[in-house]
Amino acid sequence: MNRTTRTRSSGRLAASRIATARIATAGLATARRATAKIAATKFAKFGTAKFGTAIATTAARTAIAITLGALLTAIPGAAPAAALTAATLTTASGPSAPGSSAPSISTPGTSPNTATFGIQPATGEKPDSRARLTYSATPGARISDHIAVQNFSTQPLQLHVYANDAFNTADGGFDIQAAAIAPTDLGAWVHLAGSNFITVPARAIVIVPITVIIPVNATPGDHAGGIVAGLNRIATDAKGNRVNVEERVGTRIYIRVPGALSAALTLTNVKTTYHNSWNPFGAGSATVTYTVRNTGNVRLAGALHISVSSFAGGTHQAVNVPNQAVNVPSFKELLPGQQISYSSQIGGVLPSFVITGRVTVDPSALPGDIDPKASSVSGSASTISMPWAQLIVVLLLAGLAFEFFRRRRRPATAPASPAKKSAAGAGAAKAGAAGVKTGG
Repeated sequence: MNRTTRTRSSGRLAASRIATARIATAGLATARRATAKIAATKFAKFGTAKFGTAIATTAARTAIAITLGALLTAIPGAAPAAALTAATLTTASGPSAPGSSAPSISTPGTSPNTATFGIQPATGEKPDSRARLTYSATPGARISDHIAVQNFSTQPLQLHVYANDAFNTADGGFDIQAAAIAPTDLGAWVHLAGSNFITVPARAIVIVPITVIIPVNATPGDHAGGIVAGLNRIATDAKGNRVNVEERVGTRIYIRVPGALSAALTLTNVKTTYHNSWNPFGAGSATVTYTVRNTGNVRLAGALHISVSSFAGGTHQAVNVPNQAVNVPSFKELLPGQQISYSSQIGGVLPSFVITGRVTVDPSALPGDIDPKASSVSGSASTISMPWAQLIVVLLLAGLAFEFFRRRRRPATAPASPAKKSAAGAGAAKAGAAGVKTGG
C-alpha cells in the first residue's frame, strides 16, 4: 500500500546571489526591501551551473537578480516571509544568442528595469505558510498539492513555470537546473496542471495545481528539486544591442523515499602547496585544496577543520579572519551525489623540507531529518617546503667564514736579517775581485 506523508517546514531557503528584491501589494503603502543574491557572469556559465536556458550559449555578460527562498519581510494580509519568494529585475548587457529556442516574452507597459513576482507553496485557495514543499512518500505514491504564482507588478506578466532537479553550486549554494536541461530525478516527477506558460494579471495570484508521482523504482533517500517561475524578455542595452534577459525565482521541493538510508561523506583531491617567503627571518604560507563529496543518499551539513604541520614550526590551524574571505568553510546542505571544492590558506608556516596539510569533515544531519550517524572523514597531503632563503643566508655566511679563516691562516714571507745581508755583500765583493784577477 502506498503511503504519503506531508510535512511542514519553516526553515528559510538560501539564496544563490545578492540583489535587491522589492515587493508591492494592495494595501501596502511602502515597499519593503530585502537582499537577495545577485549573479553577474557570462551566459555561457549559466548554461550548465546557473540559471541559463537555451540563450545561455552567448558569451556576453548579464546581471540577473535571483531570489530562491524566503528572503522578504512579512506583508500584511499575505503569507509570512518564510514562505515567500520574489525577485526584482536589474540590468543586463550582451548580445542575444542567435537561434535561441527559449521564448523571449515581452511585458508591454512594464518598466524595463522592474518586474516583481514570486512563487510559494499554497493551498487550493491561497498561499500558505510553508517555506518549501516537503514530503515523505513510498515508491508509486501520488501527491497532489498547489503552488501560488504572484505578480506584484502593475502590468500582467507571462511567466515560464517548470520543475527541475536541484544541485549544489561551486560555493555550496542550492540551485535548480536550467529549463533547457532535461530533469532525470525529482524534476521529472512533478507535473503542473495546464500550460507551463502562465499569464498572471497585475497584482494578482494564480494558484497552480501540481501532481508529484513517485516512480515505482525510486531509490531510497533524499531527492531534491524545485519549481521555477521565469521571465524571459528582450531588452536593449546602452550600446543599442538587443539582449536576452532572464529572471527566475523558485520554491524548493524535498522528497524522502523510505528504505536503506546512508549518510556518508568522502574527501578527495586533497593537495597542499607551500609558498616560500624570501625573508630569511619570516615564515611562509600554505594552501590546502580539497573536495567534499556526498556519497550517501541523504543530504548533510558539515563543518571543516584544516591544519598544516611541519617539523620546525609545529601545527597551524586555518582560521577565519574578520572582514576577509571565508578561509574555513562549512556547508549547510550537500545534496546526495553532489560535491564542493574548497581552498584554505594558512600563514606562519616555517619551511622544514616537508609539510603536511590535513582536512577533517564532521558531518551532521539537517534540522528535522532523522539520519543514520555519519562518521568524520579525514584526508592529508604532503609537499616539499625548502627553506631557500635560509639556505642562501647559510651559504653566504659559510663563504664569508671560510674566506676569513683562509686569510688568517696564510703564512707571511719573513724579511732578510742584517747579518745575512752583510755576508751576501762580502761574497759578492769577493766574486767581483776574483773576476778582475782572472781577466788580468
